[in-house]
Amino acid sequence: MIFSVQNILARADEKTIKRENGQVLVETMVALSMTVIGLVGILMVLNASIGLNRVITSQYISSYLAGEGVELAGYQLDNNVFASKGYQNNLAAGAYVVTMSLNGLALTRLSQSIAQTPQAVFALPASQVYLGSDSFGNVTYLSSVGGAPAGASSTPFHRVVFVSWQSSDQAVINSIVAWQTKGGAVMSVNVEDHFFNWRKP
Repeated sequence: MIFSVQNILARADEKTIKRENGQVLVETMVALSMTVIGLVGILMVLNASIGLNRVITSQYISSYLAGEGVELAGYQLDNNVFASKGYQNNLAAGAYVVTMSLNGLALTRLSQSIAQTPQAVFALPASQVYLGSDSFGNVTYLSSVGGAPAGASSTPFHRVVFVSWQSSDQAVINSIVAWQTKGGAVMSVNVEDHFFNWRKP
């Protein structure tokens, strides 16, 4: 009789141990699933932040490039005033690109007429628009003297400066920088400024 009771108790203990082992396995799987879900969420947030950082960096660079285009047009207009030339001298209405010459940066008029849209600016070939970084990461420009510098590599940014005239003494400058995102969308920055002949008699 005592032997039978011991057998019964031993069998009950075995069943309990097996049940507890199964429960531990289920708890482990649940814990691992929660950990994986948490890690996937963290990785998705990191991926999104890297993508947004790339977009912000491109917008930051393009805003400076667009501002530089406006400043070059203003520089040309101021030179006309100081040299007592006509306010529209060497800056007729049309589309211009930034080039490097022996005298530094300058605006060079495009031979063709293009629409004042980001898509039209981005559609221009790299040989006619802003060209980017050299082997050291320094900004370089298309050059009207000897072409692009050696070792230059193109950047995603295309820049065109549009000049229009409200009157003979009022210029409207739009500097558009367009680039393509990783997803294929064309983004742009358009900086506009108005210049007046401040020495008009």
